Amino acid sequence: MITRIWIVVLRLLKLSVPKLIEKARIIISAMTSNPYFPNPDPSLVDVSNRVLLLENAHLAGNTSLVRKLKREVIIMLTNLSYYVTKIANADPENGEVVINSAKMEAKRQGQRVGKQFGVRNSLITGKVLLDAPGIKRGTHKWNYAETVTGTDPIVWISLPDTLKANTSKSDLISGKRYSFRHATITRDGQSSWSNVLELIVL
Repeated sequence: MITRIWIVVLRLLKLSVPKLIEKARIIISAMTSNPYFPNPDPSLVDVSNRVLLLENAHLAGNTSLVRKLKREVIIMLTNLSYYVTKIANADPENGEVVINSAKMEAKRQGQRVGKQFGVRNSLITGKVLLDAPGIKRGTHKWNYAETVTGTDPIVWISLPDTLKANTSKSDLISGKRYSFRHATITRDGQSSWSNVLELIVL
């Protein structure tokens, strides 16, 4: 099945440091107090602070630190673009307006809906199997947690990163409900986390 979705295009990798700083600040300014984006992830304060560190390192001529901070800023802006994309596709009729309001470039494309992140019980008591769509080059990240109720925050526990698009977790408590999520890391940085899936372990 083909569905039409909005994506964000940033084109950050080839920007010089001054241009990257300028673009970051334009995005931060556009998203600040923007009603479309009530809870930016990462926070705009964190992004702004990292941009300031990059600017100071650039002015000081600290090449190695600039290289490190430039990568971090690109990752943070990329993660912001994932956040904006998610909101845009929650209201696809207004998706372009949402993306443009963040001073990001909107592009609409077809996407084939195929394999999704999933979790299921195995034949072994207390063991679950996790799988996700494959990626060409990158790492898969996996989290699990005991499912909580009320306002208590979920305390995520990381499973070992994998190159393959599947993993497993053993020694869980049979009859208990757990939460799971998945993300990937590629040359463009870490993706946003998947939707949280819940499963009662058998």
